[in-house]
Amino acid sequence: MNHAPATPVARFRQSRIQDGIPAALDHWRVTTADPDVASAIHSVLGGRTPALWPSASTDHLEVLTATDAADVLVEDVRYRVVGSDGADLDDERLTLAEHRGRARTDRRRCITTAIFRLPGLDHLCAFRSSSWDLALRWQRDGLFAPAAVRGPAVLSIAGTPSRATNGHPYPMPVVTLVPRAAAA
Repeated sequence: MNHAPATPVARFRQSRIQDGIPAALDHWRVTTADPDVASAIHSVLGGRTPALWPSASTDHLEVLTATDAADVLVEDVRYRVVGSDGADLDDERLTLAEHRGRARTDRRRCITTAIFRLPGLDHLCAFRSSSWDLALRWQRDGLFAPAAVRGPAVLSIAGTPSRATNGHPYPMPVVTLVPRAAAA
């Protein structure tokens, strides 16, 4: 059997930059550096044919999918709090909410990551967010508990009311991860 690499080769995204302005999407956008991965994801999730997009990183191919809810096989869900310098802040005495309160003064960030595969594909994928709201919601939902969400689940995206980002309205997408048993 062909085993996938230990690091994700594709990233699920809920937004993109258009003309220098962040734009929320109502369907998943997946980026990768590998044309075979882009083609495989397109064959499973549909949407536009994989195309090049201007990227400062190596994941220069994007698939604008036709789905707002993807069946996934979750391997890990976690968060970490980092300082403005990117170093981990692993003070276990503080709750996630307390870290968020301190973020206003010391610019710490919370990075939430879900690692998963698409059923039928061997490629490891990731969804990553720096949203405090998402981390707090996923914590409230118990998603960070060991083995809370491992196996079949649905990763979905939905638009919500707008907020201003750099003077432009930006609908804040809500990302949910629901174990398949609970989604049924």
